[in-house]
Amino acid sequence: MGRRRTEDRRKEVEGKKEEREKKKEGGREEMGMRRKGGKKEGEEKGRKKEERKKRKETGMRREEKKKEDEKERRKRRREREREKINLRITLATWKHTKGNFLPRLQDHLTALSSPHISNCTYPIRKRGRKEIYCGGKENNRVE
Repeated sequence: MGRRRTEDRRKEVEGKKEEREKKKEGGREEMGMRRKGGKKEGEEKGRKKEERKKRKETGMRREEKKKEDEKERRKRRREREREKINLRITLATWKHTKGNFLPRLQDHLTALSSPHISNCTYPIRKRGRKEIYCGGKENNRVE
């Protein structure tokens, strides 16, 4: 009786193994798999396409972000330049208004308060043939 049980058991186990193998083989062929654990034929292409699309989108987002950052940098740089010019203007005003230039103090203050209309005749900084005056206005030098 013990021997029969073991033989039955062995046959049962072998039968199950064969069934499993058949399922694997059949499943692979039905689903269009190429290798064990492979993908369906159309699936791979689709995924590659999607990945490419995603990469493209992220790249575009990166480019946009770079452009935005560059704009911000330029804006900050301009602000810094403006601050520097304003500092120079105030320093120049103090320099010009000392001693003999006291009567012109009002002109300088007016120039400082209205940056586009300059009454000041003292250049703060020279840029080629152009001079920037206290008011921040650029004038061509007339000799």
